[in-house]
Amino acid sequence: MILRLFGTLSFLATAFVLAAGLTTLAYALATRRRRLARGVAIALGVWIAGYGATLLGVSALSHEEILALGTEKPFCGFDCDLAFSAVQVDTRSGIEGLPKPAGVYYVVSVQARSDAKRVTIQPSDVRLGVVAGDGHLYAPAAELPAGGTRRALLPRTSCVTEVVFDLPADVRDPRLVIQEGGWPTRFVIGDENSFGHPKVVIRLAAPGSV
Repeated sequence: MILRLFGTLSFLATAFVLAAGLTTLAYALATRRRRLARGVAIALGVWIAGYGATLLGVSALSHEEILALGTEKPFCGFDCDLAFSAVQVDTRSGIEGLPKPAGVYYVVSVQARSDAKRVTIQPSDVRLGVVAGDGHLYAPAAELPAGGTRRALLPRTSCVTEVVFDLPADVRDPRLVIQEGGWPTRFVIGDENSFGHPKVVIRLAAPGSV
């Protein structure tokens, strides 16, 4: 939690520094104040290099975390009011309305829960996938209801969406990946979406099982 808060505050501070620095740099160039322009450019370069090194360093020192079914995965900015979990997994040879699977359908019941006291939470850019033991990532074949993982959540409510994956019949160690947040999270120190950062995944089967 402390690292997430530090990452968010550092990102906001960096955005402010860049905006102020670029504005000052533009002013210095327009008024031909070369010494000021050079100083601002160097300061911005040092700040960006330090931030980038910290971003990549934290990612390199982090490790993958594997959660069990039913364990919630929180998504945090300044708070942790949004959480996802996989509450059930079924395998099916076919589903009405969907084409015959190339392998077998894994139907994962994904629960989204809001712990907010007053505000409605709108999940942002939710992305799901299943990574197999060999590292191959499989995208969802369908969501029932469609777009259910992105629906707005009223305070202290939850909803369940069945997410369907077409996986090989002999798939090993499938793990669910749930990511939430837009492109800015790629640049937040300690955020799971940041460059090179390992993911928090949910194991859908015991190692070696089908």
